[in-house]
Amino acid sequence: MTTGQWIILDHAVTLLSVAAWFAAGVTAALARAQAALGLLEAAVLVSLARIATVAILAGRGWWFVQEKVLLGLPMLAAGGLAAVLIAGPTLREARRTPNNGLPARSVVALLSAAYAAAAGFVVTLLIGFPPRGAPR
Repeated sequence: MTTGQWIILDHAVTLLSVAAWFAAGVTAALARAQAALGLLEAAVLVSLARIATVAILAGRGWWFVQEKVLLGLPMLAAGGLAAVLIAGPTLREARRTPNNGLPARSVVALLSAAYAAAAGFVVTLLIGFPPRGAPR
């Protein structure tokens, strides 16, 4: 694959990551623990795929990944880790013992990870690429 195709794939994986984190947060807010847990697992897997695409792009040159490595991925990692540690056990427990809702901290943690993923994508679009010309 060319570098341009890897960049497009990275953007697609990033948007999929944002969608998965938001879906997990919204599903948790609707108190659907089983579905939210599945979406949390999917969001983690897609986030790991994002790390892989960034690593491949890093092999093509620092210019392609600098904002991702220095800002986007650390925000996603911090938000995702917090979401897994806060919401994961709560969702597992709620799956076994259904109740009227989930704690707000679980929903907030999942949505915070979603906003971190979205912020990483916005940063890439705003400062990641100069307006003209890229090294080939």
